[in-house]
Amino acid sequence: MARASICEGRFRRVYDLAKSGRREGGVSHPPRAGWVYLPMTAVPDKAARRRLRGRLVRIAATETGSTIHRRLAFGARLRRPDGDAPGEIGLDWDSWIELQDGQDEGDLSVEVTPSRSLLAWAGIGHPDPTVHAAATLGVVGLLLGALSLALAVIPWITSVG
Repeated sequence: MARASICEGRFRRVYDLAKSGRREGGVSHPPRAGWVYLPMTAVPDKAARRRLRGRLVRIAATETGSTIHRRLAFGARLRRPDGDAPGEIGLDWDSWIELQDGQDEGDLSVEVTPSRSLLAWAGIGHPDPTVHAAATLGVVGLLLGALSLALAVIPWITSVG
């Protein structure tokens, strides 16, 4: 079963989501780690944008074959791809380099679809470092608890038999 694409096209990375950092006194808003910002015009339906905001999405680069998973948000000032002109996508630098497979070559063709990654949903592959660390520590704690329970049962089994 194919995934329904939320957005696809050729994009270039935007460094400042507010686009007012060049003016004196302007505030710069860089993309947050673990999130991807798409143009609002990529999903014209307002109700659909509200349902999609914060959902985990899979971003696949068609040239390199690289994929990442990020939370979805929309930016009002971002442009959508139009003909030969690339659109704008808000991604942190590490995510962009991962999509480009370690090369900095400008714009990139990407496809954004809903995520079905089990590791990302479980939290171990989550893009937010805090959730990733908490999920990893939770799994380690669960494994250590199971190990200690198994080691505590061994003397009981040997004394009974």
